[in-house]
Amino acid sequence: MAAASTCWRACGLISRRSRTSRSAGPSAGARFTACPASAFLIALVKRKLGLGTLTEVLKEAAVTTSVIFIIVVGGMLFARFLTYSGLVDIISNALLSLGTGKYTYLIGYVVLFTILGCFIEPIAIMVMTLPIMYPVMAAQGFDPIWLGVVSVKLAEIGVLTPPVGLNVFVVKSSSPVPVTLGQVFTGVMPFIAMDFLSLVLYVIFPGMITWLPNLMSK
Repeated sequence: MAAASTCWRACGLISRRSRTSRSAGPSAGARFTACPASAFLIALVKRKLGLGTLTEVLKEAAVTTSVIFIIVVGGMLFARFLTYSGLVDIISNALLSLGTGKYTYLIGYVVLFTILGCFIEPIAIMVMTLPIMYPVMAAQGFDPIWLGVVSVKLAEIGVLTPPVGLNVFVVKSSSPVPVTLGQVFTGVMPFIAMDFLSLVLYVIFPGMITWLPNLMSK
């Protein structure tokens, strides 16, 4: 009975976290993809999923989907503007004319994404920066698939990084016990360190990312 009680309490936390992640935005909600499904099943089993609750959930899903759609469409228009105006070529050529090594560009790329990730949603970061940065990084010999995975990783690190760290607010609001933002930031630091360590491994061993896609393309 004790184990069952513990399990239900954990499921309740999952349910609360999934609701909080939806209110925090698309990137936070995507991180808990399995949680909404779990919360849905739990609500069915406990008979707490009424018509009003289902309607509210569908409204929240519609809002989240609309936000993602607007961001993607806006990013496409922004990329089209950059291409037609020639700004992509101008900025890319200016960056390439610096003549620094490829890893200097990579360090700048990491810093840029990490800083932007503190304040902006990951999807918005990628649609705003990749039209400019992709040609620069590709010219330095970085694999497109590798760059895509690293970009996603950097954007997700950004939403955990002080001083803002959007996902930190999600964790704080979903905690079953009162915690301060400082405590949450302290708690996520080891995970941020491990994420940066994984980035170092991706740079040293790019095959960790590219091996399977290259194998499937043969």
